Amino acid sequence: MMKFSGAVIWGLIFAVIVVVGCKKTDNQEVATGLKDTIIVEPTIPPIDSNTDREVDMATVSGNFIIEAPSTINWTASDPVSTHVGTVDVTSGNLEIKDGKIQSGSFEIDLHTINSTDLKPEDGKEKLETQLKSADFFNVEKFPSAKFVIKKSVVIKGNDKTRHHITGDLTIRDVTKSIGFDAYIIVSNQGGLLTATTPSFEINRVDYGMKYKSGVINTAKDKIISDKIGMLINLRAKKQ
Repeated sequence: MMKFSGAVIWGLIFAVIVVVGCKKTDNQEVATGLKDTIIVEPTIPPIDSNTDREVDMATVSGNFIIEAPSTINWTASDPVSTHVGTVDVTSGNLEIKDGKIQSGSFEIDLHTINSTDLKPEDGKEKLETQLKSADFFNVEKFPSAKFVIKKSVVIKGNDKTRHHITGDLTIRDVTKSIGFDAYIIVSNQGGLLTATTPSFEINRVDYGMKYKSGVINTAKDKIISDKIGMLINLRAKKQ
């Protein structure tokens, strides 16, 4: 029978302690000493949960400057087709006090009229050129349109608070009063405002666009609808 000296036995015991004490797991390291045990675990950086959180509109006041991307989605139709697209809102502001719109305005760059349903080979450029021509928006003479808020009423519903906005829309140097609803959300600790509207309509004839309109005795199969559908999406940062 093999015999071990006391020194050898104690050496083996020490080796086992070192091996066990330095064992690694998938999620942590454990270092064992005579007095202290240190556990090192992966850390997850804290999440700023306030960055995108919606704030109470009643607490919001200030001047918000409209920035990109802010757009108006439009819809136009004739007897055989419907076309959709966008046009850019390039500048403006909304003045808010205690969650209520006090004033505001924005400009629309008509050079940015863009058809989104057509590809180049399907007549995209042709449609955009026609909409910018004197038959419709006459962009060369009237490069921009403008909306100025005249009145805003807060209407509280069961799920959302909406703002009914009345104001003056100027196109081709003609100004008409229009109204629509808007839903406004403020987030990023009160620094970012987004506003969206349900779809609403304006009448192009009110602004002098009578090309192929029914009001000038156009043949029924040639009539282009007088109604232009609009849906506004605004983004603005607090000044």
